[in-house]
Amino acid sequence: MKIMKYRAETEREAMLQAKEELGSEALILSIKSVKPKGIWSFFRKAYVEVTAALDDDRKEIVSPEQAKAERELAEFKSFISKLSDKQRQAEEKSSIAVPEPVRQVGIEPTVSAPSAVLTAVPQIEKKPDSEDKSSQSSIIRQVIYEQLLDNEVEENLANQLLAALLTSDQTFSLEEGLNTIYRQIVKELSEIHPVTLSSGKAKPIFFVGSTGVGKTTTIAKLASLFTLEKKCKVALITADTYRIAAVEQLRTYANILDIPIRVIYKEEEIVGCIEEFADRDLIFIDTAGRSYQDTKHLGELKELLNQVDDKQVYLVLSLSTKNSDLQKTVNAYDFTDFSLIFTKLDETLAYGSILNLRHKTGKPLAYITTGQNVPEDIAELDPYEIANKILGGVNS
Repeated sequence: MKIMKYRAETEREAMLQAKEELGSEALILSIKSVKPKGIWSFFRKAYVEVTAALDDDRKEIVSPEQAKAERELAEFKSFISKLSDKQRQAEEKSSIAVPEPVRQVGIEPTVSAPSAVLTAVPQIEKKPDSEDKSSQSSIIRQVIYEQLLDNEVEENLANQLLAALLTSDQTFSLEEGLNTIYRQIVKELSEIHPVTLSSGKAKPIFFVGSTGVGKTTTIAKLASLFTLEKKCKVALITADTYRIAAVEQLRTYANILDIPIRVIYKEEEIVGCIEEFADRDLIFIDTAGRSYQDTKHLGELKELLNQVDDKQVYLVLSLSTKNSDLQKTVNAYDFTDFSLIFTKLDETLAYGSILNLRHKTGKPLAYITTGQNVPEDIAELDPYEIANKILGGVNS
């Protein structure tokens, strides 16, 4: 194994040196700030030292991450092949006009009480006595309250939602109570801001968030969706030069989709790249993962975003993250406007954090992802579906 050290004034410059000499397969062993010592230390500047390694037998050794990426890319290639076959079949049948289904306006989906919730409500003998009716309504409110808490809806918000069931002496069934809360949740989640095209010019779209939440895979999914299905001209830019593997993963997707990609190493390079892609419809921009506690690197991200005036920003959050950490992450990115993308819905059965964050921050919602498959496992967030899942409906 070849191990090298690279020194520069900034971490990014040292990383660039490592990439230029060792290539994209280099493994970053450590990154540390070094302050000069000794009698002359006052006259010397601090520097960043990056230790990187290159395995001489790397072709014979495949890391778990690399194997996973190769599987995802193989599945993606298979998907494109199947999609091409479907497109050819569709063209052959293009002479037959098939009307699109029309959704009836004014008819809202409802949520059916799941058996687990129904069995939690004791069968109270039906009597004309108003006390019995009041008791049943109270039990139903408690059952719905516990269902909300089980889905990690915050206690204060759960009480606010249930206030609608406390307004009168009117009795209600469990399903009537559920649908009252259901409509409130749908209303709360109703502001959706998916990717949209700008008239006559390229639209830069940044994806920000913590390390490991799935930004790069989300970009690959959206790039595939807009390139293959919506027939848009898409370009990719990545500023995530801290993870060399992420750059190569995105480059591989770009090659498969036959779309251009550029890598930038300094914030000021972003403007030139966007101008280069002026003939494109959409420019998806990947950024390095930033912990909400890492104020230094969040400052670098802010500087990058400030280079571009007319932009759209998505904060990518993993639903498998604790609710309190999600809230801190949203607060840490308050230096810019953004909409929310939630990933890894397949890794949890609690969806209350979506409602909590929407209620607390007022930030628009955009997409959810439900797996690693590119590009299938992504969709615009559906308020009806999320409300149904939170309430444990039969369709969740």
